[in-house]
Amino acid sequence: MEAARGFSGTVKGRLRVATIPSPMSLLERVVIEFKKKFPDVKLEIVEKGSQDIIDDVNQDKSDLGLIILFKNRLIERTGLAFERLLPVHMVAGISSASPLALKPAVGPEELRQQTVVLYNDDYVKWYMDDFQSLYGPVDVLFTTNNRDLIFRACMNHGAVTIGLNFSFMNEPAFRKDNIAILDFDLPDHGPVYLGVIQRKEKTHSQVSRRFMEWLKHDLEELGASMQS
Repeated sequence: MEAARGFSGTVKGRLRVATIPSPMSLLERVVIEFKKKFPDVKLEIVEKGSQDIIDDVNQDKSDLGLIILFKNRLIERTGLAFERLLPVHMVAGISSASPLALKPAVGPEELRQQTVVLYNDDYVKWYMDDFQSLYGPVDVLFTTNNRDLIFRACMNHGAVTIGLNFSFMNEPAFRKDNIAILDFDLPDHGPVYLGVIQRKEKTHSQVSRRFMEWLKHDLEELGASMQS
């Protein structure tokens, strides 16, 4: 990794990355540092839903796709290779002033008693649909791509938001003194991973390989910080 980061200007080309919304904050530092080292690389990053990303990679409209893999639902029989990058799980975010913030975890009935606001993300939608099919309806106030609106709903109106654990880590608004992050007291749904999809038969470029080295390095550091 040190060798990979120790030289610049020797990699040229184009890299097209498609990602679900949640990892965008993780990509920010990787992209900026990568471009500083390799200024001749043209990076194209688009934010899409999981199925659109799968279609784009299959149709060679994107080189790499960042998605959440759960129960092999999204890529089985697609002919794509999926590489696991980071184990993830769902958590709840609520104002630190809420009585619920004092609990070690949130149970199904506790969540059903709350007003919920959701980030517009494929996996979050699937998780909530699955939750409601098992435990009953949840009062979902709105779904949005505006993180500031979610934050204000939690802080000013006592709403609860749910999302993947890593999605809260790099958001300045969701500081520990403002928002408490709680695990769910629910049966284990099995391993869930943030990962990258690529076409199996495609010869991957030097640009793609270098970018993956940088991304894996940053995600390893993130995984270690989440465990600590």
